[in-house]
Amino acid sequence: MQNARNGMMVLAVSALLFGAGCATPETRQATAYKTLKSVQVAVDAALKVYGTATVTGRVTPEKQAEIEAKRSTYQVAFRLAVQAARNDLTVSPPADVQKLANELQLLISALPL
Repeated sequence: MQNARNGMMVLAVSALLFGAGCATPETRQATAYKTLKSVQVAVDAALKVYGTATVTGRVTPEKQAEIEAKRSTYQVAFRLAVQAARNDLTVSPPADVQKLANELQLLISALPL
């Protein structure tokens, strides 16, 4: 039951993030996340899309390097935020984590899918 609910959450987040297929990166608005968990779910969904695009050869080496650099920076900031929250994913995410998550998702949403 939990797996089905998690799957539905990922699908819902993916639809929200990538549903506007004709939207340009300039029109995408930043998301204001309520919890660290919501940031984690949204970024994980985006990274799954990125992983699929990479495996199927739709990501240039240059774009891959750019996304991997942003991903690395986001992961460090997210880990530090989780540590500061004493592993409580229900707390509000710091502004830097939200900004990095949005930037990473923006890079991924701009990929030719």
